Amino acid sequence: MAIDWGHKRFGLAFGNEESGLILPAAKPCYTKSIWDMLAAEIQARNIQKIVVGLPSNFHGGDTIVTTQIRDFLVQLHVRFPQQTIYTINERGSSQQAKASLQGFGDNHSINHLAAVDILERWVERNEKKQPKTGS
Repeated sequence: MAIDWGHKRFGLAFGNEESGLILPAAKPCYTKSIWDMLAAEIQARNIQKIVVGLPSNFHGGDTIVTTQIRDFLVQLHVRFPQQTIYTINERGSSQQAKASLQGFGDNHSINHLAAVDILERWVERNEKKQPKTGS
């Protein structure tokens, strides 16, 4: 599962390791109810891994939002200690989501597609780390 955290809304995407399929959440996700929604999704989907987008500026440093997401990550670890939590640089994920919708999506769609982008980046990064097998 990937999370694109935001002040008002957050995006969610779900991946299947066996099929490689990554899908955005279908319903609006408001940050004020993030803990209840995450608990429900983690239980319903048997989520083991959570990837959170962590933005950085163009110099690789923290932004104001980065600091807020780091606070969120502390709470995420406390509330869901059984899940493995990863972060990945998400700079540009929302802009890419907006571009892919070409003006036809709402803010919830943008957040969810940004979460898809976050999960795709994480999968791609980890596939490169896997040793090649076979003959």
